[in-house]
Amino acid sequence: MQPEQSLDTHTPRPYRLRLMRADEAAYHSRYHRNILPQSTEVDIAAYTAWAASAVNRGQFLVVFAEDEDGNIFGSAAATMLEYGPTAGRDCPVFARICNCGIEPDWRNRGIGTKMIEHLIQLCRDRGVERFSLMTMPDAQPLYERLGFKTVEREMLLDYPSNRR
Repeated sequence: MQPEQSLDTHTPRPYRLRLMRADEAAYHSRYHRNILPQSTEVDIAAYTAWAASAVNRGQFLVVFAEDEDGNIFGSAAATMLEYGPTAGRDCPVFARICNCGIEPDWRNRGIGTKMIEHLIQLCRDRGVERFSLMTMPDAQPLYERLGFKTVEREMLLDYPSNRR
């Protein structure tokens, strides 16, 4: 598969956006760990194995941002969730955007926005019409600029893991 080229000439440092391959799941797991610092090595290994499998099944898309030397400095993901058609929507697939991050030296250049836009377009090309995400307060303006709206009805039930 050819990388999806998006060489940016507006920033002083060139980069490109491309889709992650399943064999690169460990790179994305690095960002997952940054988001959930309490994750153990066992957690990261399990997440890496799941991510590789989900990419192969077409249930998980990850966009990497990399510099001109191929060094990955950013990652944004979407998990495809199949809900079935609902009132007013024929598309049974919903995408949950997750695990987005950029190395500090690359922040505040619009790259995060471009990664999310690219990820959304890849999902839209697969028929996805609805997206959701949870975000940190400092990233909320980025998602609002992209058209996301705050919905305060989400709830969480968290059972302890049997893995530990």
